[in-house]
Amino acid sequence: MNKVVPDQADLLPTALKYATEIIKNSPDSVRSSKLALLLAKEVGMAESYEKHAETAIAKEVDEGENIREGLAAFNEARTQTRSISKLTANAPVRSTEA
Repeated sequence: MNKVVPDQADLLPTALKYATEIIKNSPDSVRSSKLALLLAKEVGMAESYEKHAETAIAKEVDEGENIREGLAAFNEARTQTRSISKLTANAPVRSTEA
């Protein structure tokens, strides 16, 4: 998400609007997506795809219960059941920590 908010008074409401959309997603996918974006910023899209696929977080997401629930909800055209993140890998603050 990328938006210029020219009026400072609109900054917090805009940020909260985006945060509300983000929290509708699986916590596992949000953590994994953050890492993917950090990697893309650092090394570019092509290389980040391969690097991200090799991370512990990506592997756990692919094998986790949240992805199974998310796919089932999508296939059944229903809202997914929210669950806390089951990932055990530490989410890095920077991509160099992956």
